[in-house]
Amino acid sequence: MEFDYTDSVSPDVWRSFLSGGENVYFFQTPEWAKVMEEAFGYRVATRLYHTPEGDVLIPMMESRRFGFSVYQSVPHGYGGIFSPSGLSGRVLPDLIGSMVGGRHLSLDLALPPGVALQAQGAPGIQKTLSEWNYTHILRLDGPDSAVEQRYNRHARRDIGIAERNHVEIVKKDSLAQFQQYYALYEMRAREWGYQEPPYPREVYDLLHRYGRPYVQVRLAEMHGAVIGGLVTFEYADTVFAWSNAAPATSRPFRPVHLLLDDALRSAQEKGFSLVNFGGSGNLLGVRKFKESFGAVQVDLETYRIASRLALLARTGWWPGYLRKSSG
Repeated sequence: MEFDYTDSVSPDVWRSFLSGGENVYFFQTPEWAKVMEEAFGYRVATRLYHTPEGDVLIPMMESRRFGFSVYQSVPHGYGGIFSPSGLSGRVLPDLIGSMVGGRHLSLDLALPPGVALQAQGAPGIQKTLSEWNYTHILRLDGPDSAVEQRYNRHARRDIGIAERNHVEIVKKDSLAQFQQYYALYEMRAREWGYQEPPYPREVYDLLHRYGRPYVQVRLAEMHGAVIGGLVTFEYADTVFAWSNAAPATSRPFRPVHLLLDDALRSAQEKGFSLVNFGGSGNLLGVRKFKESFGAVQVDLETYRIASRLALLARTGWWPGYLRKSSG
C-alpha cells in the first residue's frame, strides 16, 4: 500500500496534531526539532501522511552518511505517531514499512511511556532493548492530594536540610540563567568523568531561543552563590525533568531536592497530569532518588524499522561504512 505525504509541515499544523493528545512531550514539537537541527546537524523530516483512515503526523529527524539516510523519531527524546482518528492494525504496518527502503535504511521509533506500537511482529519491525528502556513517572491527576504527601522520609529530610541552610529557588527567563545552569552542568559532567559534557553549550542557547516558555530553568542559590540547577520541559499536560546539576561541594546542602520539590508543586498547581523523571540506566542510586519522591517505574517501548539493505549490512555482507551508517 502506498501513501501520499508531505515533509514540509508548518509548525502550526504540526502542533495541531499534538494539541489535546495524551503522552505528548516537548520532544515531539517543532521547537525541539529546531534545536536538534541546529545543534547536531539533523534534517527535519517530519511527515504528514494522508491515509484512508485519516491524516497521520510522524515527527522525525534525518541523518545522512555516504548518501544513505536514517530516520529517528526523535533523537534524544520521544517520538510518536499522531492521528486524531487512530490507525488500524491493517494500515499502520504498511505505513511505517513504507518509510524505509532504497537509500532510507531505517527508522528508530522511541515511544513515550505507556505507549506501544500496535504493529509489532510485522516484517522489518523489531523491538529494541537496553538498560534505558524505562523511566519514572509521578502522576499528578490521581485521587491523592498534595504531591508532597507522596515523598518518603528521605526526600522530606533532604528538603528540610536545604531549607535550614537557606537555599532559595530562583527562576528567570533569561539567557544568563540558562548559561549559569550550563556552567553547573559542565562542572558536574567533569566530576562524572566526561571530558566534554554530553550536550554542548549550544543546545542550551538554542533551548533558550526556541524552547521558551516550555523550557524552564530553576537555579538554587545559597548566600548569593548558585549551587544547583534543574531544567524541565513543560508541554501539553506533561513535565519532563530533563537535567539537574549540583557540583560535589554543594550536594551536602541538597539543592536538587529543593529544586525538584519546587518543580513538582508548581506542576500540580498548574494542572499538569504527570511528571516524567527520565531514565536511570543501571544507576541504582538515581533510581532510588526518583522513587523517594513517589515516582514509579514505567517501561518504554523502542523499535527499529529496518530496510532489507540495512538488515544485510548488519549481518556483515556489506562494506563497513554501510554497517556503520545503518546503526
